[in-house]
Amino acid sequence: MNKSLSGISHPKSHRVIREENVVAVSPGGVLEVRGDSFEAVLQISQEVIAAYWADCEGSVGQHLVRSVSRQPNHALARFRRSVETSVPDDLPLMEHFQEVAATLVSGQYAFVLEDVPVDSYVVEQEVRPEVTLDITRFYPGFGAMVATHPRAALSRLTIDRHAQAIRRGERPAVITVSHDKAWAEFIIDGHHKLHAYQRENVAIRRLNIIRRQSSRATLQDLLSFLADRDLQKHLRENRRAD
Repeated sequence: MNKSLSGISHPKSHRVIREENVVAVSPGGVLEVRGDSFEAVLQISQEVIAAYWADCEGSVGQHLVRSVSRQPNHALARFRRSVETSVPDDLPLMEHFQEVAATLVSGQYAFVLEDVPVDSYVVEQEVRPEVTLDITRFYPGFGAMVATHPRAALSRLTIDRHAQAIRRGERPAVITVSHDKAWAEFIIDGHHKLHAYQRENVAIRRLNIIRRQSSRATLQDLLSFLADRDLQKHLRENRRAD
């Protein structure tokens, strides 16, 4: 693992193209990621969409719970254009991804544009119509990307379109968010692009948005998100005290 000037660690297998410090001040920001070393919570408009925490049953295993009734992609669709095209070499990340930055709640972030291995670990989401939450156990690591959109719901035509662009040399970005102690990143845009990169066997161009000095979600926020009583019990018993 190597370290940049900003103090953020990156796996040696990742090629960091550019890294910028960004201060988000948009009054319309809706996207927030919170957590500590073994926990991350993704919120849209203060509603919990996905969360993971230590399962206390193995070596840094995690319980991951995601909403399947509402996808963050819908709330964040307005920045579609900025993530469809490659980032010009002479354009600051903040300027190219200004619509992305406008979705963030106020705070300090790092924007890290990087190429990650095509075989990076992706925690997929399943479609389970009979439930409202997707519950998964997984083992995170540097570069692990947590899907927030079911693979079965993706459009083959859209994947084909991105694959053609990648073959032409375009490098559209998959957008992930995490906090500065996180072990995994939530995908908020780019599920189709991710699978196009994998199909073309090309390193995945990713913009990882890293929240600095994030706060933790409250226990009540998480308990209200978890309808499953066993998960509520597990969280109460194993989560580090606020």
